[in-house]
Amino acid sequence: MQSIDVLMRIQNHYILVLLLHTSKWIRGSCEHQDVCDNREFVVNCDDNEAILIEKATFGRMAIGKCVHTDFGYIGCENDVLNLVDRWCSGLQHCLVEVSNDELDKANTACSADLNSYLDVDYTCIPVRNRLGHISSHVTAETGCGSPRTPWVIEAQSGQTIDLWLIDFGALDREEQSLYTSCHQLYGFIIERDLGVNLTMCGGTERKRHLYKSKTNKVEVHMLSQLKDNFKYLVQYTYLTPPAHAWYKRDVDSATIGCKSNNKIWHLTCNGNTWDGVVGNCSETSTGRDRNINNLHVSFSTVIILTCVICGAVLLIIIVLVSGIVYVRKQRIKHELKLRTEYGMNSDATYYTMKRGYDVSTMKSGHIERSGDCQTLVRLVDKVSMDTNTSPDSHRGITEIKPLVLQQVNVMDGNTSDRNFM
Repeated sequence: MQSIDVLMRIQNHYILVLLLHTSKWIRGSCEHQDVCDNREFVVNCDDNEAILIEKATFGRMAIGKCVHTDFGYIGCENDVLNLVDRWCSGLQHCLVEVSNDELDKANTACSADLNSYLDVDYTCIPVRNRLGHISSHVTAETGCGSPRTPWVIEAQSGQTIDLWLIDFGALDREEQSLYTSCHQLYGFIIERDLGVNLTMCGGTERKRHLYKSKTNKVEVHMLSQLKDNFKYLVQYTYLTPPAHAWYKRDVDSATIGCKSNNKIWHLTCNGNTWDGVVGNCSETSTGRDRNINNLHVSFSTVIILTCVICGAVLLIIIVLVSGIVYVRKQRIKHELKLRTEYGMNSDATYYTMKRGYDVSTMKSGHIERSGDCQTLVRLVDKVSMDTNTSPDSHRGITEIKPLVLQQVNVMDGNTSDRNFM
């Protein structure tokens, strides 16, 4: 076939099976056949599909198409899944004659004198470059998946890969006790990033768990030839939780929960599907939690900013207080200096200097302003100068007698006297 020819041309290349995050496994519809005695069970799947037998029973299960009369054996049946698995599972086409020695030998529950029929449930499942299963039959026909060109299964970063073996050559119960180690070597599972190298062996169970990866990439090396009667599928699955949720995966079960609340759901692996219901971790809850988290962050930021502002205000207050204290100290020193120089008890001198006049320039009947005042202060000359003092000494006041200050209001010209003793 054309698809096989294309695969044969890529013997020297790895085949990458990319598990896209948005991909969905679409299970093939389950088919059912009741095949009467002396008839044939025939299944033909499409290209890139393989047969998977779900259930196979042989006997007189019910009156219907193949059984018309009840002779006291209605309801007897035998589980022949292991036989039909070996004949059909993993292949693209299958033909089984119902009248054969192996089925007759397996028919222990019903009378051998009565006709029995074969009841089969099966599915055509996608294989090769699709999410789901890798068939040993494909490897035997094309070489793809062999140690030279192994299957490389890669999921998205952060995901892991779960591998199962569906063994269509599982041993009968009588043979199980004869083998304690690897009965049939099927291949290897390699996780190179961790140095993991596991063997795949045929055994007593039709389906069993092989390996759950720690990283998002594994290799599957199949040892399968057309002459082998042992056919098998390697099933790879992954579980993606819904938005805003977490999940924990076990061998055949999974637990999913919401990050924003205590909602939890439990799922069970059933073949290719997960049985159970998964709810919705609503955006509202998540948004509320996100707002709460933002509130915590904002509250912390407010505390930090408040501390910084309080520290800055405290520093400003300290600087202002220090400045005021310094100015007051300097003023006191200046006033004490003036009192010392011009008389400790001279209120007039202190008053005059406080109002912004330079006492050292005052002469009889005259003052000079050194400050900007709204009122003019005029000294009434009652200063008696020493007659023996030289004229040059009049440039300064050598002694200030008790003074009378007249304060003249600039606006109305009123004058008030103030005596200083």
